[in-house]
Amino acid sequence: MDSDVQPRTISGRTKSEEEGIRLSIYAEIRTSGADPSGFLDILCSAVEREVWTKLRDKDGNALTFRQFIEAPYPIGVGSTVDAVSKLVRLSHRYEAGSPERAAKLAAMREKVQLLIDGAGRSVTTNGANQWSGFDMSNPPASGQGGNSREYTLARLKRDRPDLAELVIGGALSANAAAIEAGFRRRDTPVDTLHRAWGRASDDERAAFLHKIGARSCGDDTTADRHPPAPPPPWGDVAAGDA
Repeated sequence: MDSDVQPRTISGRTKSEEEGIRLSIYAEIRTSGADPSGFLDILCSAVEREVWTKLRDKDGNALTFRQFIEAPYPIGVGSTVDAVSKLVRLSHRYEAGSPERAAKLAAMREKVQLLIDGAGRSVTTNGANQWSGFDMSNPPASGQGGNSREYTLARLKRDRPDLAELVIGGALSANAAAIEAGFRRRDTPVDTLHRAWGRASDDERAAFLHKIGARSCGDDTTADRHPPAPPPPWGDVAAGDA
């Protein structure tokens, strides 16, 4: 997904890019029964740019995220944080086929939830913005924006500061701390197999199916449709050695 998603032109009266993004979100939320993809794109752009910090209320003060969502237009977009929280969980029509888009959407969803919970854009005791150093336009290579160390640590600081200190001190990994805190589950063997299958080539998948004597996997892959597969590249691993 392009990080420079442009708001659609609705009115020539918008004076800035941030005002255009606000107007686009206002319009997208009110498009009944529409594909949520347009809304997700423009909200992702808004969250990346933190547009609410560049918009002002009637007294000239920068908006908070909650004000941006809930204040009536033209101050905010006239919705509710509950509605936005539900909307961001919907799927983008191109999300499944684009790891880059999926990563950015995952990062946006996590940040929106933290903003709604009151953690985002908060200022720490030393005046530092807890989001500084995290660039949503350059998500983690793993494609798991919502599982990145930065987001995990931010949530630990909010919910389990004791575990956050262990992560910062190097005594515990962010992933292990998230599992201990209860907001991330430990991978099962099925999870591990699923990820490995997604990374495997066609030949490796055929070799695996041959190895386990499978006749089918999914709707269109059967042992009968493949020639005898070569030994898997990792050799003959006895049960219990993995």
